[in-house]
Parts: sequence; structure tokens; C-alpha cells
Amino acid sequence: MDSAKRCGDQSADSLRLMKLASSETEARVLRDIAHTWTRLANQIERYGELATKTSGLGASHEIRTDRI
Repeated sequence: MDSAKRCGDQSADSLRLMKLASSETEARVLRDIAHTWTRLANQIERYGELATKTSGLGASHEIRTDRI
């Protein structure tokens, strides 16, 4: 999925910036942001897989997207 790749790219950018951080605190924040982007990418991929698997179940089994 495009959005999962974009999240992965954001994670990589955060890790790159982490290496340039001027303090330990800044590095930790950027590391945490990178991990968050990675988790979001994984969630998007899992959601995509789930949506694909359940697409043939009909309207009564739709996945709610308002909580994502």
C-alpha cells in the first residue's frame, strides 16, 4: 500500500534525523517518532490484508474506518 510505504519512509527520515540530533533527548524523541511511524505502517498493512480478506463478506461485515 502506498500509505504504508509513506509511513515507512517517514520512519527512515526520523531515524536519519536521529543520527543528527544535537542532544540525547532529541535523539530519543526522534527514535520514538520513527517507531510510531513503523507501527502505523504495520497497522495499515494489516488493515489492508484484513479488508482484502473480508471484502467478499458483504455489507453486514464492513470494517469501520472511523477509528483508524
